[in-house]
Amino acid sequence: MELNGTWRAAVADEALRRTFAQPETDDASWDAVAVPGDWPSADGPLLYRHRFSAPAPEHGRSWLVFDGIRQQGDVWLDGAYLGDTEGPFARHTFEITDALGAGPDHVLAVDVVGEARPDGRGGIWRGVRIEHTGPVRARSWRILCREASEDRAVVALRAELDSDVARTVEVRTVVAGHPDVSEFPVAKGSNFVEWTVTVPAPQRWWPHALGDQPLHDVGVEVLVDGATSHALHRRVGLRTIAMRNGIVTINGERLFLKGVRGTSVAHARDAGFDLVRLDGIAAEETYDAADELGMLVWQDFQPPGTRKQAGRQASAAVDLLGHHPSVAVWFPGRAVRRAIDKADATRPVVTSRWPHVEDPVPLARAVPRFVRFVADLNGGPDVRTRIETLRRIKYRPTGGFCLDGPIELDVVDACRPVIVTADPLPPVVAAGDTLAIDVHVVSDLRAPVTGARVDAVLGWTGGSHDWHWEGDIPADACVLVATLQAVVPDEPGELVLELTLHAGEHVATNAERAVIVAE
Repeated sequence: MELNGTWRAAVADEALRRTFAQPETDDASWDAVAVPGDWPSADGPLLYRHRFSAPAPEHGRSWLVFDGIRQQGDVWLDGAYLGDTEGPFARHTFEITDALGAGPDHVLAVDVVGEARPDGRGGIWRGVRIEHTGPVRARSWRILCREASEDRAVVALRAELDSDVARTVEVRTVVAGHPDVSEFPVAKGSNFVEWTVTVPAPQRWWPHALGDQPLHDVGVEVLVDGATSHALHRRVGLRTIAMRNGIVTINGERLFLKGVRGTSVAHARDAGFDLVRLDGIAAEETYDAADELGMLVWQDFQPPGTRKQAGRQASAAVDLLGHHPSVAVWFPGRAVRRAIDKADATRPVVTSRWPHVEDPVPLARAVPRFVRFVADLNGGPDVRTRIETLRRIKYRPTGGFCLDGPIELDVVDACRPVIVTADPLPPVVAAGDTLAIDVHVVSDLRAPVTGARVDAVLGWTGGSHDWHWEGDIPADACVLVATLQAVVPDEPGELVLELTLHAGEHVATNAERAVIVAE
């Protein structure tokens, strides 16, 4: 039973806090707010109330479930205190079997304190519902793809089972149509159980640049005496991911990552990117879209609170997102790296703070490790040149970049699967200067291109010179086509180098400009 919709809310004060949870409190003048939803936490703590009707359970157990409260909450039902919640990512459940049996009409009250920062948010930001189960319920569960090869995939599952008495339960799992049955003895109360399911000859999930994105249903049934007590469903993608020296591999295939932050998953893919960087945990729909579109997610994660509190939130984040194949990299604070490592050994965990990069070439020559992955590439008028420069040193040593800026047309051009690029011309050149300009072709395609052609035209007022080269482009490579040599003509004005690449169905253009001055 969903409890989402319009609730009543008021900014908290001490007098109101003493009475707001009582069923008889008049909330008619309170503001109408949407749940799920949030609000600026600078406004102060918020008190929520919601009236609903629910029938008494005929059998089994009933649970009040909060999928996410940002940041902390205290919960009452019909004036009785149920407990507190901590952290925005954890799912919190409270048993309400007896309360629902007392009558059909109820009042739910929640005191919410938001994030403790000036630009923070607060609120019941994910769904609220009532669930009915048998005597055993999974309070939380986690799905991680531990292995994925052509021969088999291994999916690891973990659940917290809450039982009303000590007993043995049967857990039936189906992953991608492959069944598994396990039995576990459980005590009264909370029990953590773990098991794995092996899928032979799996269809693997790939980023859109490498292949298709098959997604598989996972169904888990907890059975007591042969009857289903609780059933759970999710979708997973079967893949492995690793990161070494800034270079990411998916299912053993390396991929130069073109990433961006501050835009939607669909917009990023349309612009030619492979990855989106999320500054915090987003709505579930964001990760679903990334799974379906073959986009990778760089997940920033900075949980507040003490080390112990942050560690619990790190574990809850893995429960929430671990089944999404798109989630590629955890980027937590150093305080919770150990907790993330312990909860999820299937993904890279990055804590290095790479510098902002203006010109990657001198930095690559001086301190190569600083450009193994450029996580904060500044935007600006010369961003296309900087992206092309990083692509020219792909894997030597750079594994990719993440743009921190808008996606302009020149950025889209720089992120195409195949590009042609030349050394930038000096802003000003003198008549008679000798130029030596390297011309490169960069391909992110997974197959070689035969018979590619590059045309170069160096033009100035009253004249031009042109070059042509033909050859093959290896898969996933950067090729030095030629070093173009020329003498700057005597005519003052603009000097323009125009490049055109024809590589199968791919056509790419580029241009460099300079101003000629007399000696």
